[in-house]
Amino acid sequence: MSVNAIWEAIKDLAQSFHAATIFPSFLLVLVHYYWVLPVLFPNFDPTSGASIAIAIALVLLFSYTFYAFNYPLIRLVEGYKLNEFILLRPLLLPFRNLHRERHQKLIADIKYARTQRDLVGNDPKTVGADAKPLSEIPEWNYWNHRLAELQMVFDRDYPGSGEALLPTSLGNIIAAFEDYPRKRYGIESVAVWPRLLPILKSSGYLEFIAREKAVFDFMLNTGLVTTALGVELFYLNAYAGDGLIALGLLAVTLVICLIFYNGLVLAARQWGMTVRVAFDLYRHKLYWLLGLQTVENFEQEFSVWQKLSEMYFCRPPRAEFSYFASVAEVVGRQQESDI
Repeated sequence: MSVNAIWEAIKDLAQSFHAATIFPSFLLVLVHYYWVLPVLFPNFDPTSGASIAIAIALVLLFSYTFYAFNYPLIRLVEGYKLNEFILLRPLLLPFRNLHRERHQKLIADIKYARTQRDLVGNDPKTVGADAKPLSEIPEWNYWNHRLAELQMVFDRDYPGSGEALLPTSLGNIIAAFEDYPRKRYGIESVAVWPRLLPILKSSGYLEFIAREKAVFDFMLNTGLVTTALGVELFYLNAYAGDGLIALGLLAVTLVICLIFYNGLVLAARQWGMTVRVAFDLYRHKLYWLLGLQTVENFEQEFSVWQKLSEMYFCRPPRAEFSYFASVAEVVGRQQESDI
């Protein structure tokens, strides 16, 4: 293995250790070293050289563990993994029903606002030759802005299909921006996203996504650690007979849990915005690099992305999709990029 290869491997490893994983790992080790272990083992010395070396190793170990299990942790707080436990399904059902009701109410409110706007816009008093432009009619402006506001909330917080609803607000927000490319462009994000990543990296936009994702990971990991520590300290003080302190710690833990969860929701919205913009800005570059046939309008582009996503998912015979992919165009674009 060359020196450059080793250096690249070290850089890749170092990139996985950042504040989103280091800080919660440090907090976890710090509380155990200076609070939990001295109570359980009175002779424990956290200042010895061996203890400090072990503490550093544990921080690095927990940090990389958070990095490696990031995806399962996200799926857990979304509600996907929780739904797999049969005993938890009855507990999750009220939350799922609550989001289903909100989802349906948003759809009903959007339809009502659109109807009211169209009624004003089609009123004979507003469409005559001497009528004012619609933008100058206060009632039309109100319903138009109301419709835009409701549609923004719906697209931001919920996926398009009611069948895809999850029992948590966080899960629905993430599902919403995962579903955005399909609703807007016919692109299945799970299939196309890995092919879009090299373009985002070369353009520098991936750094914006990584920055928002790091904030989300920080809130996720720190919230998980503080909640676990709070529960652990609650049981530790309850076992020691300090019931009042134990109840106080439990109350503080619940408050911290709510704070971090709301922070997660806000961070997920910001992260989702960068993902949406990635498809808005760079899908044309991916379309060009894939050598897809030139289209004349958006409807044709939507159809091509749908068929391409189906091909990536289903892997059907190549002949079924030869009508929208052209080898000649791929070769021509490669030659053009070489000039």
